[in-house]
Amino acid sequence: VCVCCVVCCVVLSLWLCMGPFSFFGQSRGYLLKAGRADDKDVAQQLSGKSCFKGEFIYLHGDKDFHTSLEDVLLGAGAVLVDKRDFERGPQDGDYCTHVVVKDEPSAMVKKRAKEFGIPVTNKDWAVESIICNRKLPTRSFQVTDP
Repeated sequence: VCVCCVVCCVVLSLWLCMGPFSFFGQSRGYLLKAGRADDKDVAQQLSGKSCFKGEFIYLHGDKDFHTSLEDVLLGAGAVLVDKRDFERGPQDGDYCTHVVVKDEPSAMVKKRAKEFGIPVTNKDWAVESIICNRKLPTRSFQVTDP
């Protein structure tokens, strides 16, 4: 593992933990464009080698929460599922494999996740998986009972 990759992962995790109003938030416009066509190299550098490839993730939280995670998850190979598809369940090829929440999940999220057997985790699962360059088990990060 090169030193540059370790430094990038540490900076990314600090930024995600400290939010957009932190010192690191000043570089938000550059760092979190991962996943966009014009920043493929940055996405690969920050996200590792697609640790979320084939995963369908629903983000449940406010706009800032979405903004801070969505581009990084896309850069790590995830497909983001919108609320409508999550509520609809495993139909028409759109299937949610994980729910990542900012705080406490709503009653609807808890109900649907339990109904479909989808783990509901906090953001630390996503961040630490990216830092470790592999999808970590969700058990330690779950916010609801499986």
